[in-house]
Amino acid sequence: MGAGKIILVKMKKAYPIFLTCMMLCLSCSPDNVQQQEEEPYNRELEYSYTKAEDGVEMEVYLPEEEKNIGVAVIACPGGSYSSHAGHEGAVWAPYFNDLGIAFAVLKYTLPSGDPSKPIGDMETALGIFNDMADKWLVNRSKIGVMGFSAGGHLACYAATTSDFSSDIRPDFQILIYPVITMSTGTHVGSRNNFMGQDPSNEEMMMYSNEFWVSADTPKAFISYAKSETVVSPASNGKAFYNAMTVAGASAVHLPLDGDRHGWHHGNSDHETKYLQPLKAQLTPWLQGL
Repeated sequence: MGAGKIILVKMKKAYPIFLTCMMLCLSCSPDNVQQQEEEPYNRELEYSYTKAEDGVEMEVYLPEEEKNIGVAVIACPGGSYSSHAGHEGAVWAPYFNDLGIAFAVLKYTLPSGDPSKPIGDMETALGIFNDMADKWLVNRSKIGVMGFSAGGHLACYAATTSDFSSDIRPDFQILIYPVITMSTGTHVGSRNNFMGQDPSNEEMMMYSNEFWVSADTPKAFISYAKSETVVSPASNGKAFYNAMTVAGASAVHLPLDGDRHGWHHGNSDHETKYLQPLKAQLTPWLQGL
């Protein structure tokens, strides 16, 4: 993978700074980082920029140093593997930064039938966080992943696969209304975009995360609306929780009343029914890390 572009937002007092760094695949050092003064950070603003060809695209939001607890979360937005949902990206940064947690939004390459593209971006992102851990005040044993919908599949794959080296494997996973399986009960649009129109049974099993759980699978926090129909909980979020339980791995299960797939900050109904109860359980779980 070629050089990539990362925007780093450092939450420091009222006037954070923006850093832009060009990084080569998994190799990145503090020496590569250049500082530049910009406008004051608007916490409501989502940032966008042009992706360098063949490079990983990621936004990193660091908390104030006095709040920092050394935990980092790399988030993968949903979008059926055909887009990146904006309501599942930078809008979450204030929540995590207020808890003292570094937060990143990985705008993984859309696969168009080639799973190696987003998987490669995830591997690169985890490697960058490990390389930059000292600079960003992150504990290398407290780097986790978060995923929404199809992004939940990518995050969960990173946590369950044996393909990643042990030094970059996520230490925990947060899965919100996730796609988990690529087999029976999957979200067909996500599977078609991820693997192509006609995958073999062997390929579907390879990328069905519920089949690869073991006692060593990183701890998970799983939540979804009980009655949603876009991504079947029975075949996805609930099935993964059951697999974790059977394997003896640590998992928290939070099914919520309702039928909504996709929860938006700023929507009063979504805040009350989904986001507030989610954060009420997720916050102490994160602090326990």
